[in-house]
Amino acid sequence: MFRSILFIISMTLVSLKLSADDSPRIVNHQNTTIQGSCSQIRAQINHLKQFMDKYFLSDTCKPEAVINGTSNTCQFSVKNCFPDSLFKLVGTTFPQDGPNCYGTALFATKNNKTLRYVDQSEFYKIITSQYCNRKKHPQPGYIGVFQAPQHEVIHAYTYIGESLTFEKMGADFKKANQIFNFKIGLKVNTMYKWEVPMACRQYGGSSKSCHNDHYYVNCDLKPFYDNLPKDVLLQLNQLKTLLEKSVQLTNETRELPLLKAQLHFRLDSFRQLLSVQKISNQDLDILLTQVYSLSEQIKALNQ
Repeated sequence: MFRSILFIISMTLVSLKLSADDSPRIVNHQNTTIQGSCSQIRAQINHLKQFMDKYFLSDTCKPEAVINGTSNTCQFSVKNCFPDSLFKLVGTTFPQDGPNCYGTALFATKNNKTLRYVDQSEFYKIITSQYCNRKKHPQPGYIGVFQAPQHEVIHAYTYIGESLTFEKMGADFKKANQIFNFKIGLKVNTMYKWEVPMACRQYGGSSKSCHNDHYYVNCDLKPFYDNLPKDVLLQLNQLKTLLEKSVQLTNETRELPLLKAQLHFRLDSFRQLLSVQKISNQDLDILLTQVYSLSEQIKALNQ
């Protein structure tokens, strides 16, 4: 069996200070049509518009053009007001593993040009670097982070608006035969607030100390990539492009073993290039964790 990544859209109900009958809900899963109070639906679309205006200027989102309904109840298709590069992932199954929640959050906020595996170590280096700022109050395009009491980052998602998120759900990419879901949600996924070891509570940990922390970061990695030497940036982008291509190939594809060998060769060459380049310590730390992420995804190919 192939390791599969299934991209789907789903919606989670949430209390938005509405009556139970007016709460937004999915009425058409194929087009992800949402129905609810007109005021709340317009607010959600306005959040989407802010997100798209910030990152996806080539796409359009006009609330008045996508809302249908009466004076009290409205509905709209998310497809008509969501970035094409993200929505097109819906229903796609990749034969190879790779993209995870961290990579998805960076890709959705234009901090990564390719959709790939981002190791926990790389993600943490990025969000604690000078290129990201921790925020108390989220804005469209901020990244939501769940962090365990032991300071281990465990999940990330893209904040689009009040109760509106885009995230990749699923287990770690290295576990075979897992289903990976991309979700547009009306609720911040609260399961990660409780995903802590039972031993923490069993051995005297307080309720607060055993719960995961939840916060937001605003990241802009453009200065990071702009600061890199041109030959470093060129080789890094070539690696990422090849890797993005590889996740679309089945194990039976003759090209895959050759591509995997080429990726190993390019990664070794990239390591050698880094050893002779003058790069700031912080930028080099980020690059080295990227190298680790790339190597882990390459190893997972054709397994």
